[in-house]
Amino acid sequence: MAEEEQEEKKKNWFWPKLDDEASAVDAAKSGAVGGGMLVLGLLLPIAFYVFSGDPVVYDYETSGGFYLSQGIQILVAALLTWRVWVQKGFVAAILLFAWVAIEVSLKLTTGQLNPGWMIAWFFALLSLLHSIRGHWKLRSLRRAPA
Repeated sequence: MAEEEQEEKKKNWFWPKLDDEASAVDAAKSGAVGGGMLVLGLLLPIAFYVFSGDPVVYDYETSGGFYLSQGIQILVAALLTWRVWVQKGFVAAILLFAWVAIEVSLKLTTGQLNPGWMIAWFFALLSLLHSIRGHWKLRSLRRAPA
């Protein structure tokens, strides 16, 4: 019975304990959720244009540049998310965390967030923070002498 209670205490979803390599890997991979949300958020304007035919940017001279830069951002965010998923991305997790934090702060200052999105972005940032913690723990576990 005591072991079951101890296992339940370890399964803290808000701030999990990183005691061993398995918990560190789980935390490191959780950052892919935040990165994936960033990629989907960057895909939304392009998907809106493709499926509605109504461009997000009405200045036709610069709309091509907007979609090109959006495509580059999607590729970079997807690459960083993949690096986080394969546990090779300590720096990628930090970059994604900073990128999402900047995106959220810009959306907050321009009034583009409602309470539902605020909650979703909060959990995206939390997953990226766990990813940074997990990658740091994995680095220390893999460098420790056996």
